[in-house]
Amino acid sequence: MKRHLLTALAVLVPFAGLVALGFSLLKDPPPLVLPAQTVRYEPQEVAPPPEPPRRAPPTRPLPPPLPTAVQVVAPPPPAPPAAEPKAPELSAEAKRLPIIAAVEPMIQQCFRDVSERVQEPMRVTVAFNTTVEGGFENVVLKKTSWQDPNLTACIIDSFEDAHFQPSGFALKRQTYTFTFAAPDGGL
Repeated sequence: MKRHLLTALAVLVPFAGLVALGFSLLKDPPPLVLPAQTVRYEPQEVAPPPEPPRRAPPTRPLPPPLPTAVQVVAPPPPAPPAAEPKAPELSAEAKRLPIIAAVEPMIQQCFRDVSERVQEPMRVTVAFNTTVEGGFENVVLKKTSWQDPNLTACIIDSFEDAHFQPSGFALKRQTYTFTFAAPDGGL
């Protein structure tokens, strides 16, 4: 144990001496004092800048006078009245049921949009509930003769947008089949 104590003292005593010497050498230097100088400012009079020489504005000849005669142009004749858009042809069932009449024109437009690509008759069976406010809810396409995501989305959007005269009560799960005969293409 003495040996460890002697080794520790042999290392720690010189280390403590070196630390004390380092601190003694690290004294703050005296503050640096700069001599103060006074500067006096005396304003000097400055002469105003000389005015530029004035020139007379150039004279331009006047333009010739404009003619005083005015041409009168008659307005175009009014456009012929636009023909009133005819009501879409409704099926016999739609004429009997106002609920179907509210949505069938939009469904037929969906069929016409798809008929450019499909040249065959189409049928879509739709199940739906009606609301007290005159709208549709829980619309489900049960059966379609032509699988087209655009047609499906168009039919569902048509049911969401369609409204009918509210009757005060809601009909539970109704099913209706919409049909569309493809145009014959002039054959």
